[in-house]
Amino acid sequence: MRETIAGGVRAVSPAAPVPSPSSRGRATREKLLKVARGLFARKGFRSVTLPDLARAARLSPGAPYQHFKGKEQIFAELASGFGQALAERLERAMGPMPAKRRWRQVYGALLAAFEAERDLFALFREAEFAVGSSPHDSLLPVVNRLEELVVRHREDAGLSASEPAAQENRVMAWCLFSLAYFPAVTGSLWREPGASPSEVVACELARFAERGLGVPAAPQSGRASPVWESKHLPAPKDELALGAPSIPAAERILAAAEQLFARKGFALTTVSAIARLARVPDAAVSAHFGSKEGLLARVVSRIRGDLVALVARAAAGLEHRAAVEDASLLAFFEFLRARPGVYRIVREAEFVVPGDGRDYYRSLMAPYAAGLAKARAAGQLRTRNPRVTAQALMGLGHWLGLLVMVEGALRPVEAVEIVRRFLRAGLGSLKPAFSSPGRPERSNRRRKK
Repeated sequence: MRETIAGGVRAVSPAAPVPSPSSRGRATREKLLKVARGLFARKGFRSVTLPDLARAARLSPGAPYQHFKGKEQIFAELASGFGQALAERLERAMGPMPAKRRWRQVYGALLAAFEAERDLFALFREAEFAVGSSPHDSLLPVVNRLEELVVRHREDAGLSASEPAAQENRVMAWCLFSLAYFPAVTGSLWREPGASPSEVVACELARFAERGLGVPAAPQSGRASPVWESKHLPAPKDELALGAPSIPAAERILAAAEQLFARKGFALTTVSAIARLARVPDAAVSAHFGSKEGLLARVVSRIRGDLVALVARAAAGLEHRAAVEDASLLAFFEFLRARPGVYRIVREAEFVVPGDGRDYYRSLMAPYAAGLAKARAAGQLRTRNPRVTAQALMGLGHWLGLLVMVEGALRPVEAVEIVRRFLRAGLGSLKPAFSSPGRPERSNRRRKK
C-alpha cells in the first residue's frame, strides 16, 4: 500500500483486512449460539430470554433478533448439533470390528456421547415438545448411522435382504436408538443413585439388540392388529371438561388443564383459561390444587394412574412375561392414540415440578423392573439386568409411541408389528408370546378340569 504526502510517495505497512458484513454476522451468530448453550445449561430453556442472551454475550439488546426469530430457532440449531454429535461418535465406532463386539461398541459410544453432550442433551429433553417442531428430526443423523449398522448386521448374519427387510430397517434403527435413551436419561442427566456403570449398561443393551435383530423379516401379510381403530380406547379426557355440571369440579379442572397444557404448554396456559373451560370460578382452581404448579403435578399423577390401569386391564390373565409386554405395548399405543398430549405434559412437568415429573417415570420403572426380575427368576426371559432392561423398554415405548401414534412418522401397521417382534426376540422369550399377529396368548388354566 502507498500513501501520497506533499507530492511525494512513501510506503506504509499493509492495513489489516476489514471483515465483511457477512463474516461479522457469522461470527456474531456463532457467538450467540455458544453463549446460549451455556446459558440454557445453567438456567434452563424456559428461564432464558433473548435480552438475557444479548447481555450475556455483551451485545446490543437487538442483536439476537437480527439472527434468530426467537429462542425456539436457537434450540432447533443446537438440537441439530446434538444429533450430529451423537452421529459423529457413532461413526467413529463403526470402523472395522468383530461382529460379536459390534453392538457393545456401538452402545458404549452412544452412552459416552450422551454424557459428553450432557448440556445439549438436557436442553433437548427440556425443549423438544415446547418449540412446535418434531423432536425426532434432529436425531436423524444418528438414526441413519444405526440403519447402516442394521443392514451390515443382516448381511453378516445371512438374514433376508428382501423388500420387507429393507422396509423394517428404519424401524429397527429407531428401536436401537430408543433402547439407550432412558438409561442415558437416568445415568447422564438425573445421576440416579445406584445407576449401573456405562459398561454394564452397554453390554445389556448389546445383548438385547443382538437378539432383537436376529429374526428374519416378516412377510407383510396385512393381518396385523389395527390398534389405532380399537373400539376400546379410553375417552379423550378433554371431553370431560365440556361435560355436564354433575361431574365434580375437581375432575373438570383436571380435564381442562390436561387439554390446555397439551395444546398450549404450561407457561402459556392461564388459571383463568382453565377455569373457563372447566366452567368453574377462578378461585376454585386454587381451592382444589393450590397453584398452577400443583395442578400440573396432579394432572401428571392422573395420567400415570390412567395408564397403569389401562395396561393392567390389557395384561390381565396373561402368564408369560413376553405376552404381558406385548399386550402392554399395544395398550400404551392405544393410550397415546386417545391422549397424544401426555408427552408434552409429562416432559414439562419434569422441569416445572422436577420431583413430581421424575417420579412419574420412577413410579413406573420400579414395578416394571420388579416384574422383569420375577420373570427372569421363573426362566421366562434372558435379561441379566432387569433394571437396565426396564429402562430400555420404557425408551422403546416412548420413542416408537411418539413416532407411530403421535407424529405418524412411521407407518402404523408395519411399525407396530416390527416393534412387537423386536421386543419379543430381544427379551429372549423362551416360548411364543402370542399365538397370532393380533392377539397375545392368554392363560387356558380356567378351561382345564
